[in-house]
Amino acid sequence: MVLSLIGIGVVLALFALGLKCVRSKHPDETPFLDAANGTDSIIGSVLMFLLCSLSVKQYGYLCFTGGFPLLYWISASW
Repeated sequence: MVLSLIGIGVVLALFALGLKCVRSKHPDETPFLDAANGTDSIIGSVLMFLLCSLSVKQYGYLCFTGGFPLLYWISASW
């Protein structure tokens, strides 16, 4: 039960962060674009390129939609 309550808190935080990013003043900025330069492996480079090329609005959509499977898994385990 304690893990379910912690999980619900995480889901609510993801929803809030997602809505904040979607409604941002600068939704088209890519804040982590320069972070992909320091990776060594090919898989890390591809992953960092995919994550770093997202805009703030796309991060918001990712957080918001990532909360739904978590909410489903929490409700299934409760």
